[in-house]
Amino acid sequence: MNFFVLAVGLWAVAAKESIDAILMFLVFMFVSIILDMIMIGIYYSKGYAVYKLAGTLSEFRFSAGMAILNLLLKPLTCVLLYHHYRERGGDYGMSLPTSNDGGGGYENIDQPIPSNSQKY
Repeated sequence: MNFFVLAVGLWAVAAKESIDAILMFLVFMFVSIILDMIMIGIYYSKGYAVYKLAGTLSEFRFSAGMAILNLLLKPLTCVLLYHHYRERGGDYGMSLPTSNDGGGGYENIDQPIPSNSQKY
């Protein structure tokens, strides 16, 4: 997974005008955050037991600390990626379309426009 995140990140840096590249990199970063949390949760206790038996507990603590630091910095990276996404013209906001008095932007060209003045 990390190889794909790195490859898409390089693509996002190289393609400075591409909105799709930066959005895909952002999505991959979110997925990698979730997967990192799962992996640390599953393998932390197993790794602790193995390194304790081997007598190299300090190496385990350093490795776990770096993995947790990486996990803590990834949301900051996602915020910066979202900022760059917005700079490149992407708009992934949750704004809902509002109705105007004209009844929308669609105009049927097959039928004439009805007038408000009716003769009785």
